[in-house]
Amino acid sequence: MVILTDLSDVLVRGVHGLNEVVTKHYDAETANRFMRRFAESNLDFCELMRGRMTEDEYCRILLRTNHWPFGVQEVKQFFTENIKKSIPDTLDVYRSIVASPRSLKHASEIVFGEAPEIHIVSDYILERIEEVKSYHPDLFRSVTREFWSCEIGKLKKDERFFKQLLWVIDVPADELILVDDNMYNTTAARLAGITSIHFNNAKQLKKTMVEYGFHFSK
Repeated sequence: MVILTDLSDVLVRGVHGLNEVVTKHYDAETANRFMRRFAESNLDFCELMRGRMTEDEYCRILLRTNHWPFGVQEVKQFFTENIKKSIPDTLDVYRSIVASPRSLKHASEIVFGEAPEIHIVSDYILERIEEVKSYHPDLFRSVTREFWSCEIGKLKKDERFFKQLLWVIDVPADELILVDDNMYNTTAARLAGITSIHFNNAKQLKKTMVEYGFHFSK
């Protein structure tokens, strides 16, 4: 059994909490306008996540079309402040798994020590990958493999991302489970035959995983 986990807003802050950072430096109205515009699902943002546009290029496009009281480097600093923070308790949920549904298929009792592998699947910005690893080394020590949209060339909302991933890792779709906060991504994974959990918080995640047959140490 393999857990495919999103990174942004599941394990570390991405967009979640960014409005707090901007408000701290400016005001709530500016923060709200910034949030509405920055994370819109437009073609430029998709190109950024695919690795076909730099973060500086994307920020310059935003600044040309919006009258914000800050520049490119300050926008990037907002994200730097935000990604230093973890999403509470998600990693603890993964680490507390002691048995997966696969380990119980042919067993009359829980077979401890057969916890699933953790693979990161993320639309993370290419230029930020090494940075986020430096802020969260303990997290990445818990991860077996990493799959980035900017390297694969497809976003997770594209079913082909997951079909390509299945081919690479050579694991049947019914032995994978995706945890992601984006409904488009979970839908794409399901179309590829992968069970998916829409993430809201760690408490909800653990409850859902228990329903799916995972067992926890506490």
